[in-house]
Amino acid sequence: NKNLVDNSEEILAMMNMSAENKLKVKKISLKNNSNLTDECLNKLLSSGFKNVVSLNLTGCSKLSNLDFLSQMNNVVELMIEDTNITGSEVEEIDKNCSRIGVIAINTAVDLTKMQNTISTIKISADIGDDRSFLDRKDPFFIVSPSVSKQLEKCTEVTSLMLNGMPSVEEGIDLTNCKKLKTVTLGGKTIFKLPSSCTIIGWMDVLPDVSECVNSLTYIYMNSLKIPTDSDWESFFKTLSTSTSLQEVKFK
Repeated sequence: NKNLVDNSEEILAMMNMSAENKLKVKKISLKNNSNLTDECLNKLLSSGFKNVVSLNLTGCSKLSNLDFLSQMNNVVELMIEDTNITGSEVEEIDKNCSRIGVIAINTAVDLTKMQNTISTIKISADIGDDRSFLDRKDPFFIVSPSVSKQLEKCTEVTSLMLNGMPSVEEGIDLTNCKKLKTVTLGGKTIFKLPSSCTIIGWMDVLPDVSECVNSLTYIYMNSLKIPTDSDWESFFKTLSTSTSLQEVKFK
């Protein structure tokens, strides 16, 4: 139902569920319910749904804070596109959601406030049967192009996984991210990688590895989406001087 309001029967029914039944809920989707207020959403989601692994609040445009996440520590999949979440509010994800494996945001958030989340995006093997409740079964992180440029300032990030990110024409320079070790890239944005990078993988375009030639140990590629011959030639010419590279693998 996309026309829910704060006092809709469905919302009241969820609010009045027993504590025992709330703990049985694994998935909540309130997608495109733009009439639900921030107060209602936070009250509802803080009321005992502690075992939810998939939470879709896309299109809940009045949602402006994520305080409820302190009561939802098991969330693996968090979809908050087209909400009113901005600025440092995403720090609540960093503080409360250590299991995040899927996240989608397209509002003006401050990525520097969620660097731990960015570094640890994965779907752990210990999720077990809960995986069946996820809409996306593989790790996924997507932000809007304007926000993704903030990655250049995320100097505490140690790992980066981007899938399907819209193209940033001017590219993204990560050379100041000196703690970044592992990078998995999807989309058509060209990333310049830092000297600390040891493992890289990508799907659509080749990254600029000029800074990390002598730190790279492992490269894996999706051979189904190969770049142009000239791109390959330039890429492997750069790598030819590497003193650290151990393996290049086509998936």
